[in-house]
Amino acid sequence: MSKSKPKESGSVGKADRSRKVPEKLKPLICQRLAEYWRPCEVVAWLDSEHSVTLSENTVTHYRDHPRWQDSFQMFRSAYLSDLQEVAGHSIRWRLERLQRRLDQLERSYSASGGSVFNSADGFREYREILAQMQKECGDRIAIHDMRGADDDDPVVIVPQDIADALGMSDDPEDYR
Repeated sequence: MSKSKPKESGSVGKADRSRKVPEKLKPLICQRLAEYWRPCEVVAWLDSEHSVTLSENTVTHYRDHPRWQDSFQMFRSAYLSDLQEVAGHSIRWRLERLQRRLDQLERSYSASGGSVFNSADGFREYREILAQMQKECGDRIAIHDMRGADDDDPVVIVPQDIADALGMSDDPEDYR
C-alpha cells in the first residue's frame, strides 16, 4: 500500500464553504438569489454588511446545488407572489401604460391637424416610447429607418402579436 503524498503548501484544495459562510447567512444568500440578485451583488452585500468574502462561484452554489433547491423554490415563490402586489412589475401593465402614452401623443397631433410622424419632436417622443416598449418586450420591437430617396417617413416594425396585444392598427395610412 502506498501512502498518498502530503499536499504541497502551494496547492489549492476545494474551498471549505462550511467554515467560510456562517450558518445564519446561508439561507439569506439563497433568498437573495431567489429574488433575482446577481451573484456579484450578493458578494458585495456579504462583504459590506457581514465582512464575508466569497467568490461568485461559491455564491451560485446556493442557487444551483440540489441541497438548496427546496429553499430556493420556496423563496422564489414567495417573492413572485409578493410581486403581484406591485403594479410596476407587470409587463402588461407597463406596456398598456406606454400604449396609452402613444395613443395620447397621436391624438394630440391629430387634433391639431397633423401627424406625429410629420413632426420631428413628435416622432422623437414616439420613438422614445417605442424604445421603452422594446426594452419591456426584450427587443421584439424593431425600429428601422428605411427611408427611400423621396420618402421622409421612417418605418417602425412591430411584430403582429405585439401589435395585436397593444391594439395597434395595421393600416399604414393610420400613421401618416
